[in-house]
Amino acid sequence: SDWLQGKKGLKVKDNSILKDIENVKGDEVPKKEGEELVWELDSDDLFYQGTTDKDLPLDVNIEYFLDGEKISGEDIGGKSGKVKIRVEIKNKEAHSILANDKQRTVYTPFVVMTVMNLSDDHFKDVEVNRGEVVSDGKNQVVSFATIPGLKDSLDIDSDILDLDVDEVLEVTAEVDNFDMGPIMIVASPDIPSFDKIEKAKDLDELEDGLEELKDAVEKLSDGADEI
Repeated sequence: SDWLQGKKGLKVKDNSILKDIENVKGDEVPKKEGEELVWELDSDDLFYQGTTDKDLPLDVNIEYFLDGEKISGEDIGGKSGKVKIRVEIKNKEAHSILANDKQRTVYTPFVVMTVMNLSDDHFKDVEVNRGEVVSDGKNQVVSFATIPGLKDSLDIDSDILDLDVDEVLEVTAEVDNFDMGPIMIVASPDIPSFDKIEKAKDLDELEDGLEELKDAVEKLSDGADEI
């Protein structure tokens, strides 16, 4: 979905790879010029949707286990026992660059937030290997923030910098009549402090940038907990 903001009567060129364009709120119809959509706005805002067959930059794999045995998401509904939910996020946006006369593989950085809501009516003793668990008295909310591919891009032992960049979330719980809503995953390439990481000239500057990045990710996690 795209949101164009402008002024009534304004002609806007919007670069887009989307097909099957649908104007969500208005009657404007765009002209297609290569990979650009040309809109003439009838109001200050225009919302449109489209489809693409381009691969997502992230690969998300979700697995369920019941009493130690793997089970499909379709079959786990209504079951009871010891449950583990495993969410693994991989970055597919790899690029080869030349750094210090050496070819290296780096990944386009994304902050990825995973949130799931587990009702106290069905889930007890919820534990996570990473992230946070917050209870509001009726539900236990699991939140987990990561930057997949960061450790591989930097090629540095994360233990040295005390930075958690694990790409796997594991949630375990005692479950009665398994029932849960969607697992929500949001990704953004707009990462605060990443300029400092990219321009770091030595390990000290890199560590300073990573610490700021870590603080930003923790604030994102706290925000998800509040929501």
